Amino acid sequence: MDSQAGADSATTRFTVGQLASHLFGLVLALAGIADAIYLTLLKVENDVTGKADSEICRLGSAQGCAVALESPASSVFGIPVSLFALAAYVVIGASFVLLLLRRGSVPLLASLILGALTWSAALAAYSASVGSWCVLCIGLYIVNTLLIAAHRFATGQFPWSRLGATLGALVRDSLTTLKAAATFVVVVVIGVYVLNSQIARGRELRLGLDARRLDAAVAIGRQPNLWTGAPTLGPVDATLSVLKFSDFQCPHCRRYYEQVEAVVESDKALLRVGFRHFPLSSDCNPFIPDRFHERACPTARAAICAESQGRFFEFAHGAFEGQSDLSDSKLAALASEIGLDDAAFKTCLVAPETDARLRDDILLGALVGVQGTPASVIEGLFFEGGFRAESLKGLAASLPERAKHAAPSPLVAALRAMRVADVRRGSPTEPAVTPPRAGFPVLEQPITFSSNDVLPPSLYAAAEFSLAAGTVAELRLHLDVPTGCTEGGCAVGRRLACAVALGTPLPALRLAAAETASAAAQQMDQKLPELAACLATARDTSILDRARSTRARFEGATLLVDGRPLVLPPGAITRERYTGGTLQQAVAGAILSMDRLSAIAENHSL
Repeated sequence: MDSQAGADSATTRFTVGQLASHLFGLVLALAGIADAIYLTLLKVENDVTGKADSEICRLGSAQGCAVALESPASSVFGIPVSLFALAAYVVIGASFVLLLLRRGSVPLLASLILGALTWSAALAAYSASVGSWCVLCIGLYIVNTLLIAAHRFATGQFPWSRLGATLGALVRDSLTTLKAAATFVVVVVIGVYVLNSQIARGRELRLGLDARRLDAAVAIGRQPNLWTGAPTLGPVDATLSVLKFSDFQCPHCRRYYEQVEAVVESDKALLRVGFRHFPLSSDCNPFIPDRFHERACPTARAAICAESQGRFFEFAHGAFEGQSDLSDSKLAALASEIGLDDAAFKTCLVAPETDARLRDDILLGALVGVQGTPASVIEGLFFEGGFRAESLKGLAASLPERAKHAAPSPLVAALRAMRVADVRRGSPTEPAVTPPRAGFPVLEQPITFSSNDVLPPSLYAAAEFSLAAGTVAELRLHLDVPTGCTEGGCAVGRRLACAVALGTPLPALRLAAAETASAAAQQMDQKLPELAACLATARDTSILDRARSTRARFEGATLLVDGRPLVLPPGAITRERYTGGTLQQAVAGAILSMDRLSAIAENHSL
């Protein structure tokens, strides 16, 4: 990248400020290289698994980098734009180094920075249009903006200064321009080679991942039959029956939808596909703590209304295709486009039956343990996440046979036992607590504490469930703290007893779920000092006595529905196994009607 043009090269001794500016530019280029490499690795993960996850990405948006990775703007000619960014930063960094050596081209550096800024502006406009920001992309926007300052102080002018002369210099000094272009192309070619190698290796590893996912699903057991009433596509006797739980605003659900659609088109006898809604928004889903996907609930209602007119899959296809804009006006336009009756569609959107149907889908999803989307029940086995088309075809060889021999899940056994008057030998015929109002389940959670610093697994389960308590069920704690025990877990138990006495058990529960009892007690004292005052006056004694007298009525976690107990098997909740889904499943089962639970439990096969 040599340049003979004296006016365009650094020919004087650098000041300290100029030297610092060149080094600053080099550091920015290295930061851009690191950011671009990480984005490319996420693109590989997304292409291999169908879902890339990153804690860094979630700092910028609830959807993380998913929208950016799935966007049509994420690739040019099948090559990730992050690879082009990587090549550009390599050339920019080399330009700053060559300028330090008095061999660099100022016009070339200015052109590269202007190009990076233009591309950043285009991607930022796209992010704004879809309402989702990728924090790694924002990092590159910041790098490109700061490069303006580095260029200004290193060369004495902004990149856009004397733009005509800059372009003319690039043409005149064609050798330098060609060297830079060659460097750019070489970096991209190497990157594509490494990228394709990693994707191929990742797909090999995915075969092992698919096998492990199948093993885990078989271990959980066969789920209840949830197909009744779901919109379906494909023959009843297909090789695989795939019931999907999805969210129209979820980019990974869109990818999964496209993969399944590709299989359906290529082999019409392979898949029978069903669809149920599980919007990730507290607007309609009580198992989600916030408004994660704000347009998911309205879109699900609109899809239900399209289904009522026999146009569900046409609507679903349009909604996923137009995922960047799911406003009311766009949904209405889509309904008109696929031929729905406008008056009937508008009436359906506000009908109580539509909300009831959506609630039903959500409860059925929660019943089998759905906590995020996409998720599937395939041949009666539950899987988190989606599958690539080739994975679905591969699973068709072994999954149906293994599913036939899988035992019923513990939840199915619990639902069946719910119809039996004497749930367990020796258990009382009357419930341990006053039955709640009809249709509002109560979760009784016994927690046994000891002087050990390791907290009981049931505490973590109760803390996780407390996020939904008050919206889907009532949580009642039974605390067993040995008499005279004040150390380790007992200290946490006594603080919880005080929280019960003071009427603040839920915040105390969330503070209590620390890694160790000592850490939990310290957190509770810092955040809820009134608990310490309760302990100082021994106000916890009476509540502890009452807790000891009422616990041990049932083993495990017990839900009461109209006074009838739904008992989860002993050991169903452990810290190692518990991910928030166990109690969610029980709550969903309790909210569903008893008649429907009986029917589901009776027929747990597809």
